[in-house]
Amino acid sequence: MAKLLSAGLLRLRKCRVFYIICAAAIVISGALVYSHHGDYEDYSASLRLCLFDHVPLIGLICSVFIGLMLGSEYSDGTVRNKLIVGHKRGNVYLSYVIISAIGAVIVSALCLTVTVILGLALYKSLGISVGALIWLCLCELMIAAASASAAALVAACTKSRAITAVSCIIAFLALLFAGSYINGRLEEPEFIDYYVMTSESGMPMEVQTAPNPNYVSGVERTILELICEFDPAGQSILMSNFRAAHPERLPLMSLLFIITTTAAGCAVFGKKDIV
Repeated sequence: MAKLLSAGLLRLRKCRVFYIICAAAIVISGALVYSHHGDYEDYSASLRLCLFDHVPLIGLICSVFIGLMLGSEYSDGTVRNKLIVGHKRGNVYLSYVIISAIGAVIVSALCLTVTVILGLALYKSLGISVGALIWLCLCELMIAAASASAAALVAACTKSRAITAVSCIIAFLALLFAGSYINGRLEEPEFIDYYVMTSESGMPMEVQTAPNPNYVSGVERTILELICEFDPAGQSILMSNFRAAHPERLPLMSLLFIITTTAAGCAVFGKKDIV
C-alpha cells in the first residue's frame, strides 16, 4: 500500500493538469472575492459575504483532473501492471481514492487561502468567529474529499480516459442539480404573503398571510436535510449560503459519503475486467 501511495503522489506531482487546475482555482477564488467587493460602496462589509462562494465549484474543477488522472491509469495500462506485480485490487482502488482526495484537498486549501488573504485585505473583517471559520474550513475540506471519492467511483466504472473525464463532470453536475433542487425545496417559506384587492381601482390595499403549500415540514424535511447534507454538492450549496441547519454534522455526513462510495467503488473495481 505504501508503494502504491508513493507512486500515486509522484504521479500527482507530475500531473500538468493538476497544476493547471490549481492555478484556475486560485484565479476563480480571487475573482469571486473581488466581484463581491465591487457590489458594495461600504467596503467595511465583512468577508462572510463571499467566504465560501467557491465551494460549489471545488467538486467540478477537481472532477476534471481526477477524471483525466485516473482515466490515464487505465488507458496507459498502469492499472494492469499494478495487478500483475501482485497488488490487491482493493489496495489499488483505495490508493486512487486517497490520492484523489489529497489532490482535491490541496485545491480546496488553495481556494481558502486566497479567499481569506484577499478577502481580509478588501473587507477588513471576517464577519464570523475564528472557531466557526475553522470548523467550516474543515467542512469544506471534507466536501472536497467526498467529491474526490465520488469521482474515483465513477472512474472505477469506466476504462477510457476521455470517457472517465466526461463522466466525472456529468456525475458532479448531477449531484449539484440534485442538491440545488433539494435546497430550493428546503428554502420554501412556511408562510407566504398575498395581496387583497380592496380599492375600486384594483390596487392592492391589504396584505394577508397564508400557509405555503410548498413548505416542507416534519419527517419529510428531516429526510431532505439528510439527503442534501449527504450529497457533497448539496452540502457545498448549504455552506456557500450559510444555510446549514446542522453545521455540526456536516463533516460526519461527508465521511459517511466517502465510506459509502469507497465501499461501492471497491466492489465495482473488484469485478472490473481490466485488459
